[in-house]
Amino acid sequence: MISYKKFLLINTFFFAVSSLFAQNAMKQITKASFEGITAQAAEQAVKDQLIRQALSQSASAAEREQTLHTLSKSVFTLRESDILLRFWNPKIRATAFAFEENYKGEKYLWGASATHYLFGKPAAIYSPKKKVKRVKVKAQGGPGMTDFSLFTIPDEMLPHISTLKMATQLPKVGDELFSMGYFEDSFHVETKRIVKEINAQRIITTLDRNEGVHREGACGSPVLNSRGELVGMHIGSSYNHQIGYVVPINRLRQLLKAYRNNGVAKEELFFDGVKLGDINVNEYITAISTYKGDVLLDTRKTYHQEKDLDYAHLEKWMPTNGATKVEITITQFPFSGTQKDQDPHNFLITYDLRSKTFIKEQNDDALFGFK
Repeated sequence: MISYKKFLLINTFFFAVSSLFAQNAMKQITKASFEGITAQAAEQAVKDQLIRQALSQSASAAEREQTLHTLSKSVFTLRESDILLRFWNPKIRATAFAFEENYKGEKYLWGASATHYLFGKPAAIYSPKKKVKRVKVKAQGGPGMTDFSLFTIPDEMLPHISTLKMATQLPKVGDELFSMGYFEDSFHVETKRIVKEINAQRIITTLDRNEGVHREGACGSPVLNSRGELVGMHIGSSYNHQIGYVVPINRLRQLLKAYRNNGVAKEELFFDGVKLGDINVNEYITAISTYKGDVLLDTRKTYHQEKDLDYAHLEKWMPTNGATKVEITITQFPFSGTQKDQDPHNFLITYDLRSKTFIKEQNDDALFGFK
């Protein structure tokens, strides 16, 4: 049996040893934490410098610093909001950003991201207090063309964000743009995005090729000019990541117009000079097929990065080559996340090339509809 005195000595010895281990462990943790914070600060400094370099050098240093401060607080992530994933670090679904709308003398704050990432999928903003705030989509364009989704930003997020301003003009071929977004679980600044092509549907830019980089999550990134103004939204890249696709802000303005007009903002559709009706901002052409009699000649499908589809000249996108009939499949999305009917629907326009007449009918069994 151990005496009380020996028991105290043994207990004191083990306490002293454990204390030494604990102190050493704390030093290691503190060192690792300090090194982690230092590395994060250094990484952020590099990204801040990239943004400074991308901004116009004609602005004063103070103006560039103010723009930098605004930009750094305007971009955030949308993550999985499934309840099981709330207990882990949820996967980044897409990049999102806040921008300012001026409407009849009033300023409105919006969050924006890509429809092709958000539609039908649970996504949430994670507030600074790690609270899950489900995204409530107020207006969404069809992913094959407009691809913008607009949502309200939770009140508790407002003190922590800044808003981007929309550019008054689209960029020109040769202009240098930059974008900010999240992929590979990190914040990236991509500079020197040279405009190669621009039309009403898309801005095409160069991208620095990074071997082995997975860009999932980059869609929804704001694309900015040298003044830090919003000119569009990144929606994808080519297979080798050397070309970037951007939805220009004229599409965003079209969606905002529809929001103020009961979800309606239409454009006319023409095939070889013949008007085939209208297409709304929450609709897009899914496929065009040509027939000779009842024999299918060719079918061309669209995708959300489509750059050459011109609503005023559909015949340029799908030549007829001896066809007698053209079928155009249009997919209509619910305009908002609060609509009772959340299913997309397909419409089919059948255009007779000989008589130059057409009919439009709902056909949810039409080929290549979004389901």
